Amino acid sequence: MAFSLPRLLRVLCCGPDSDLVRRLEFVVYQNQLYRDHHGPLRLTGEEKRKLVDLGTAIGAGVALLLSIVGYSTFRRWVRAFANLAAVVKSIRRSVGRPKTANELRELGLRLARENAWGYTRILGELAKFGVTTSRSNIVNILRDAGVNPQPRRGVQSWSELITAQAETLWQCDFFSRHIVTLTGIRQCFVLVFLHVASRRVYLSPCAFNPTAEWMKAQAEAFIAHAKSVNLPASHLIRDNDGIFTKPFDETLTAAGCEVKRTAVRAPNMNAFVERFHRSIQEECLDRFLIFGQEHFDLLVREYVEHYHEERPHQGKENQLLITPSDLPPTSGKIHCRRRLGGVLKHYNRAAA
Repeated sequence: MAFSLPRLLRVLCCGPDSDLVRRLEFVVYQNQLYRDHHGPLRLTGEEKRKLVDLGTAIGAGVALLLSIVGYSTFRRWVRAFANLAAVVKSIRRSVGRPKTANELRELGLRLARENAWGYTRILGELAKFGVTTSRSNIVNILRDAGVNPQPRRGVQSWSELITAQAETLWQCDFFSRHIVTLTGIRQCFVLVFLHVASRRVYLSPCAFNPTAEWMKAQAEAFIAHAKSVNLPASHLIRDNDGIFTKPFDETLTAAGCEVKRTAVRAPNMNAFVERFHRSIQEECLDRFLIFGQEHFDLLVREYVEHYHEERPHQGKENQLLITPSDLPPTSGKIHCRRRLGGVLKHYNRAAA
């Protein structure tokens, strides 16, 4: 026997009567293991599990009853079997109705986010692709992603309105730079027109003092440019700057282009042209000390050509705004093309 009789009686009697049976079972099982294993004790997994089950039922008092292994080893076994039980529990939970396929989930969320549709319309749209599912499944997909499953009715949001009108919608605004002239440093202005759908731009020549006559001339030049590049202009958004004179609006209206003003202190209503201002300033103009109007116009002209023909645009899936008529070669040495002394760069393959 592993326990002397006096020690065994002292340990067994130290707890309440309800623990006595558990303690006896644990001691009896340990002695059985001693009898079953001749020589070195190499317990099987099942034997370890039963010893752990009997010992954990006793609690902390099991430390006084252990003789077959040390208490630290016993605790390690307890942790190992607890982790195994957690794994088994998670596996059992996964059994049952399979989760919605990722493709169905992504497609349902895309239809909800790109449109004002509710779950019923989405269900019908999915059926066109041969996808069969239930209304409750679509509702659960949308709710799990934080999307309202009910259709959106009423007034369109500003972004939805912009998207719907993008093919014929332009935005315009001024940006300015201080340039060095013979009479000192002066502020010079450039008027930008941006076509929302294509992101293509038309820029005026720079001017120190945009008068009403100058503004009218730029409106006429813009209308002629839009027709020449086949980009219709039915609506134009501008801010409330007083520099936009009445002749400017009247010239556009007479050409069939309705002028819309932004709300007060709402730059996001003109966000696309505002983003172009940031691009030309950061990528080009901030790198130069500009001497005179001709220098300013040269920098702007070079950047616009680079912007249209050489610079990939993230908002257009990293494509060029004006694609070359000839397909680019797929092999050959790659060259770096530079504009403005290397401030503007792009890479292409040399033609064979």
